[in-house]
Amino acid sequence: MSNTTTAAALVPFEYPQMFEFPPFFTRQPTISTWTDQLNQWISLITSYYRSHRLFTIDDIDTAITRLPFSNPRINRNLSAATLVEIIDGMVKSGSAEWITPSKSCIIWWQRAGAWADQLHKYAVDSGLTGSIMTAYELIDDEDDPETDALAQQAMASGRVSAATFRGLPPIIMHRCLVILVNSGKAQTFTQDGGP
Repeated sequence: MSNTTTAAALVPFEYPQMFEFPPFFTRQPTISTWTDQLNQWISLITSYYRSHRLFTIDDIDTAITRLPFSNPRINRNLSAATLVEIIDGMVKSGSAEWITPSKSCIIWWQRAGAWADQLHKYAVDSGLTGSIMTAYELIDDEDDPETDALAQQAMASGRVSAATFRGLPPIIMHRCLVILVNSGKAQTFTQDGGP
């Protein structure tokens, strides 16, 4: 999983009952059963990643050995091929995006447009419109449990604070900035000062 994550959710994550069922970890051959299984995996992955403020899968082969892709209590895990197929399904539904095909991806538990809207709201509410800030200032992840807790609380209450963006991978922040620039709500500058 990603190195840009919090260590644990504030509230223990509740796995669906299917997580204890060994066949859940094996791709089912019947199309209707597979479609249902795929939808359950998509729901589980997006819920788990939202709950734990995780954003990316950095390596499919490593991910299948960890939660939520593995259940050590029943000695089961997804195969890499099945996880790739699930991510492909998530890409089709807009809830994932391959960074490196069949290897690493973004999990969009919140769409880029929603992140961009939150970033703009934060800038407006904080009086930062017209100010110059670096993306690094917003996403700097110091692995601070207090900041993680604040981000979780803000997310749960619908509030937007600086903590909301802590730990956000640069690739997601870049997508947000592109959306804001294209809508005329932000302007970016390169290191040499040009737009």
